[in-house]
Amino acid sequence: MANYDIYKNTMKAYLGEEADEFIAWLDTTDASVAPSSIKHTMSTVGGWAGHSINVLQRLIKVVKMEYGEDFDASISKKSIIKVALLHDLYKINRYEQYYRNVKDANGQWIQVLDYKVKEKFEHHINNNFTSVVIANRFFKLTDDEIEAIYYSTPNDDLKGSDDFNVGHLANMLRYAIKWALDDEKAEENK
Repeated sequence: MANYDIYKNTMKAYLGEEADEFIAWLDTTDASVAPSSIKHTMSTVGGWAGHSINVLQRLIKVVKMEYGEDFDASISKKSIIKVALLHDLYKINRYEQYYRNVKDANGQWIQVLDYKVKEKFEHHINNNFTSVVIANRFFKLTDDEIEAIYYSTPNDDLKGSDDFNVGHLANMLRYAIKWALDDEKAEENK
């Protein structure tokens, strides 16, 4: 099953009818083929959905490490699904494919498929804020969910950062994203 189908099925299984309008919207976008990035991991067709699923899997592990198997009393499964699968919504319809010239192993120029950022107004505002805005169009997010999505970008250098002292769900999401990115990078370097 393709990552995009796994993404949608997971949303539907845990959020039920609450996810219907969102899934219908996703199907009108490039979400099924969108890369997760243009320079880092998962910069391939379908990378966005694959990365989101990876983050969800890591977040579940992080939450279980913190709260044990019976974590639902502390953090709802719906919140985990929402923050993990909605944290990178700004990447939908963000990139476009193009061909660039590179030299192959024999020194010959060839064209390879790559991605670049489309020029859109939304790209001039904070990426994480854009994800929150898009998610709020379809879901009634809690304050903790908004905070987690907004502060989801892992920051290795916390010196001078005003946003490192965020809530528990946000910190667990950041850890899960960092873990997923590290795993994705290791997989690509095999």
